[in-house]
Amino acid sequence: MKLLTATTTQTIYLTLKEQTPSNAVNWFLEFESVSTNVKHVCVGNEQISNDRYTSFGIDTNDNAPSDGNVNITQEGYYILRVYWRIAESSPNPDRLIETKLVNFVKPSPVEPTIVTDSNNEQVIYYEA
Repeated sequence: MKLLTATTTQTIYLTLKEQTPSNAVNWFLEFESVSTNVKHVCVGNEQISNDRYTSFGIDTNDNAPSDGNVNITQEGYYILRVYWRIAESSPNPDRLIETKLVNFVKPSPVEPTIVTDSNNEQVIYYEA
């Protein structure tokens, strides 16, 4: 799985249905850097959950774990661990149900816009 560093709203798709008890109330996501062992944790903001997959929205440019956001600016491989929790008041996860390897990469540079001006010359614009 590939995600972008320091980027707003991305979607993660996981197959969790078979492993999740019916009384699970929410998710806990942990990203651990393979190179530094630094951990970033957040609540999983479930967007869609059906028989095929569960999707989560995540921002990687904001350190707001209770909103499902983490601040990951370093490129590289991270281990994603997904836990479920039975009680919302519980600060700790109840059970590990999924582990994935995630490659965080920097966002691609913005594609330039090429416009032909009134002198029939091409001008290149880059969005900031």
